Amino acid sequence: MPTTSHVARIAMLIAATFAGLAMSSGAATAATAPDPLAADVWALDGDGPMGVASAWDQTVGGEVVVAVLDTGVDLDHPDLVDNLWHNPREVHNGRDDDGNGYVDDIRGVNIVARNGNPDDDNGHGTHVAGILGARGGNGIGTAGVAWRVRIMAVKVLDSRAGGDTAGVAAGIDYAVANGARILNLSLAAAAPSSVLEEAIARAEAAGVLVVAAAGNAGVDLGLRPAWPAVLGHSNILAVTASTSSGILSSIASFGSAVDLTAPGESILATARGGGYEWRTGTSMAAPMAAGAAAL
Repeated sequence: MPTTSHVARIAMLIAATFAGLAMSSGAATAATAPDPLAADVWALDGDGPMGVASAWDQTVGGEVVVAVLDTGVDLDHPDLVDNLWHNPREVHNGRDDDGNGYVDDIRGVNIVARNGNPDDDNGHGTHVAGILGARGGNGIGTAGVAWRVRIMAVKVLDSRAGGDTAGVAAGIDYAVANGARILNLSLAAAAPSSVLEEAIARAEAAGVLVVAAAGNAGVDLGLRPAWPAVLGHSNILAVTASTSSGILSSIASFGSAVDLTAPGESILATARGGGYEWRTGTSMAAPMAAGAAAL
């Protein structure tokens, strides 16, 4: 089971990435993403905003499974398709091969509709997935913080980005059971939920990191909490949003529950239908941290 000091160390390592601390013994030339739109992502501009270029000198990612619990993911987006997780125990045959209650959940699950199709019908989840892990170096669009990663699409929010804590809890349990090491929760509830907290505790017992957005109310979380960011479990990494000037975004919630600030204002990333769009929010900052954790 992870301890508070263990997750604090994770936060320190991610913060070191943001500060541009390379861990190699010799001098290195900072890597850049060659993709045509990468230059439009200010968060990936050399080592200035996050230190990501020096991080890429060490690794651009691998096979770490990161679950995006959101509105789904555009499963056909050319900048995401090569980084999608595939369920090794499921075959596309109209049957529930792995016996988990979902038919053909090959690239993730739709908790809302209770089926194996987590395709995005809103756009929020696709944008989050692209920040975290758009395929870097493929000559298409932009790049994620992790160029190589396994994105597990877990649809827990509907077409209006609405949902309930029971659905989020079910999504957490699915992701943990299927090998996700990091969960990205770019969502926030205004009230506590024992069902959600118990799912977070199960993820904690499994040693799974939960990266949670702090929320976009622009308030102190001590006065107006947002769950699960404010939960005291050792595996929660709460992230709020900064601007390109390095200051707190006006919409970003803050307070002692927040562990990190990451770029979250005017972020270019993948959009439904194979395109790209700019969005702002702590929802954008959380996958920056989750991508760094994957690296």
